[in-house]
Amino acid sequence: MVELLHARAVIIGLILVQCLSVSLGAVDKDLLETCCLKGTQYATDSATCEGYSTTVPGVGVGDQFSCLSILKVCCMKQKQRDQCQSGKTDAQNFGRCAIRDDMFGAEQYKECCNCCQLGLTTRTMRGDCSLLQRENFGGPCDATFSECCLGSASLNSTTPVNDIDECALHRGHICGQICVNTIGSYRCECNPGFTLHSDGSTCIEDEPDRCESYNPCQQRCVEDENGISCACNQGYALQADGINCQDIDECASGSANCPQGQGCYNQEGSYRCRACPPGSEVDPATRVCRTVPQCTRGFSYNTATGSCQDTDECAADLDTCTERQRCENTVGSFVCRRILGCGTGYSMVEETQTCRDIDECALGTHNCPNGYECLNIEGSFRCRQPACQRGTRFSGATGRCEPINCPRGREADSLGMCVDIDECKQSGVCLSTERCINTYGSYRCIRDTSCPVGHQVNPLTKACEDIDECTRGVHTCESDQECVNTAGSFGCTCGAGYRRDSQGNCEDINECSYGNICPYNGVCENTPGSYKCNCNAGTEQKGSSCVDIDECKDRNRCEHSCVNVVGSYECTCRPGYKLNPDKRTCSDIDECQSYSLRGRVCGGACINTPGSYMCTCPNGWRTLGGGRSCQDIDECAEGTYRCTAPESICFNTRGSYKCPQVTCPPGFVRTPMGSRRNSVRCKRTSFTCQRGDVECLTAPISLSYNFLSFPSNIKIPTDLFAMSGPLTSQKQFAWDLKVIDARPLKSGVMAVNRGYFDLKVENSAQAVVSLNYRIQGPQDVELELTMQITDLRSRYTGTAVSKIFLYVTGDSVV
Repeated sequence: MVELLHARAVIIGLILVQCLSVSLGAVDKDLLETCCLKGTQYATDSATCEGYSTTVPGVGVGDQFSCLSILKVCCMKQKQRDQCQSGKTDAQNFGRCAIRDDMFGAEQYKECCNCCQLGLTTRTMRGDCSLLQRENFGGPCDATFSECCLGSASLNSTTPVNDIDECALHRGHICGQICVNTIGSYRCECNPGFTLHSDGSTCIEDEPDRCESYNPCQQRCVEDENGISCACNQGYALQADGINCQDIDECASGSANCPQGQGCYNQEGSYRCRACPPGSEVDPATRVCRTVPQCTRGFSYNTATGSCQDTDECAADLDTCTERQRCENTVGSFVCRRILGCGTGYSMVEETQTCRDIDECALGTHNCPNGYECLNIEGSFRCRQPACQRGTRFSGATGRCEPINCPRGREADSLGMCVDIDECKQSGVCLSTERCINTYGSYRCIRDTSCPVGHQVNPLTKACEDIDECTRGVHTCESDQECVNTAGSFGCTCGAGYRRDSQGNCEDINECSYGNICPYNGVCENTPGSYKCNCNAGTEQKGSSCVDIDECKDRNRCEHSCVNVVGSYECTCRPGYKLNPDKRTCSDIDECQSYSLRGRVCGGACINTPGSYMCTCPNGWRTLGGGRSCQDIDECAEGTYRCTAPESICFNTRGSYKCPQVTCPPGFVRTPMGSRRNSVRCKRTSFTCQRGDVECLTAPISLSYNFLSFPSNIKIPTDLFAMSGPLTSQKQFAWDLKVIDARPLKSGVMAVNRGYFDLKVENSAQAVVSLNYRIQGPQDVELELTMQITDLRSRYTGTAVSKIFLYVTGDSVV
C-alpha cells in the first residue's frame, strides 16, 4: 500500500507538469489503478520500461497520454523493487554483489546489495543494528540494512521475537570455555590466563609478555622465540640502532603512487596527493610540485633547460599575418613581410607592412590643368573643372570663369554654350488671334487658322475645343480595353484583374504570386481576371476557411480503429494485430514465430491465439502473467516436497527438487545458516587440542554444504559461489578448489573437469568460483573449496571448507 501511494504521488506530479503543454483527460482513481497495474505487469514482461508504443486496452482516446505516463512510472517503480530484492538475495546467498551496470535499476541493486552486506557484517560482529537509522542514509538502504542485520523476520514486525539461548542449546559445543548468551546471539569468553582465539571460540593459554616488563622500542615491541625486537608502524623505517623509527619520505623514495597531474606531499607516516597550486607543475622525475618560472609575452618555459626560450609564433601558427604576407620570427615577437609590391598609387608602411594610398593632390604630384580642382581617389586622382555661374564659362587660357557674350536672340546655357531663345514660350509675344512660331535667334507671329492636336475649331465661337475620340469611335483601344477621353487625347484602360504590358496590351494579373492570399490548407489557383482558393485533399471549405474532414465518421473505413489526422486519417489495430499493406485491415501477429529469432517468448511451448499468445509449461513449472511465461515451482518453499531420509534437506531445482543428506562428521555439530535454505554448516564442537595432535589442529574450523542449481549451457562468465575470510589485516589466506565428482545423468553429456571452473581471489580474504565454459546438463557436480588461514609469519591458524554441489538441469526453460 505504501509503494502504491508513493507511485500515485510521483504519477500525479508528472501529469501536472505535462498538463502545462498538453491537454489531458481527468485522472481518477480507476484510471490510476488500471494503468499502474498495466505498468507493473509490463515490468515483468519487458526488459525496460520504454517502447510501449501501442494504445492501452480499455482506456479512452483522451486518457491514452495520461495512462502511458502512469504505466511508465509504475513499471520503473516495480523494476526498482525487483532489483532491490535481487541485491538482498545475492548479498545473503553469495556474500557478494554482481556487476549489473547494463541493466535497468542497477543503482537500486547495488544500493540494496551493499547495504545488506553491511547489515550482515554488523550482525556477525554483533554491532548496533540501529546505526543507519540514526545516521538517516535514507531508503531503501535503511530498511535493507535493518532487515539483513536483524533478520528478515524482524522487518515490519510488531510482535516481540523470543531470544534463542545458543549457549544452552549447544552447551559445550560452540565455545571452548565460557559461553555468554546475548540478545539475538552469543559470545565466547576465556578463563583467566587464557586468550580468545581470532576464530571467536578457541581459548589459547597465555604466555608471559616480555614486552610488558621491558619495552625499549619507540613504537612497537614484538616478541618471538628469539626474544624481543622493535618494529615500526606503516610509513616509518627502523633506525640503525634497532629502537627508534624515522618517517619514510615516500615522495623522495619514489614509492608514492599519485594520479597523473597531482603532486606528492610527504607527511608523518604517510603522504598525500593533491593538485599543484597555480604557478607550479608536477616534476616528472620526482613527482613533486615545482615552481614554473613566469615567462614574458613571446617566451615559454623549457622544462629541459629550465629557462625561458623564444616562442616561434610563425612555426606554431600563432601569427596574425594575412595570406599576402610572410611571417618572420623575431626574439619575443614576429613581423609580417608583404610578399608582393603595392603597385602604382600606393606606398608600403614599413611598420605594418601594409599598402597605403598616395595622396597625389596633397603632395602636388598630379598633372591637373590650370584652374582645375584635384580630387584624390584610391590609387590615383581625378581633375575636375570648376563649376561656373550661368552666363559664364571656364577658360583654359586664364583658368577662370569668363562672361559669355551671345548674339541677340540667344543665351548661354548651363554648359556655357549659346543656344536659341524660344520667345514663343513667353506670354504676350503675339496677339490672341495669332500664333507664335519660333525661329533661330528670333520668332514670327502668323494669323491662327488651326487648333492643337486633339482639338478642333468651334464654328460658332471660332475657339478650339477638345475632340472626344471615345464617343466618336476614332480611338485605337483594343476590344478588351476601355477608352477614357483626356484633354487633346484619350487613354486605354484594362478591366479588373488585368494590367497593360509594355506593348500596351492587357495581360492577366497573377494574384497567386502576391503571397498567402488563401486560408490555411488552401491552394491558390489563378483565373482570367481573378483567382480562386481550392482546399487541400482531406479538407472542405466552410465560409472563407478550409477545415479538416473527419474521415473516421465513416465507421467502415478501418477494420479496428480509425485515428483522424489533419487532411487524412490513419487506421490502427488492437494489441496483437498488425496493419496490412492496404492500410485498412488488420491481421493477427504470430508472436511465437515473430520472436523465435530473439529467443523463446515463452518459458515452455508457445501457442498463438488471435491477438495474443499463451504458454504451456512443463512439469514442475506454472504459468504466469496471464499465460505469458513460466515460473519454476519451489516445492521446498510451498511444502509440497517429500524428503524422508534422515538429516536430508529439501533443495529446489529447475522443474523439480532434490533431497540431499547432510551428515556432519564426528566432532562437528549442525548449525543453522539463517535464511539460506541452500546451505548447511557443520561447526566443530571443541577447539581444544592436545599438544602435538596434528589431526585435531588441522581439522577445519567450519564445514559448509552448499547447493546450487542452474540450467544447461548458461552464459559465461558466471559467478557461482563466493567465500570470505575474517576481516582482519593480521591474517593470510591460501585457497584451493577441487572437483570431487562429476556424474552425467544422460548419455552423450560430457562430464566437467577442473578446467571448467575459475577461482578468482579478491583482496586475499575473498575467493569467487566462476565458470570458464558452458556446462551441459543434466549432471551433478561436487566441488570442494578450501581456505587455509595463517598469521603474518605463515604459521597455520585454521582451515575452512565449503562443499559445493551443482545440479545442472537438462532443461532450457527461460
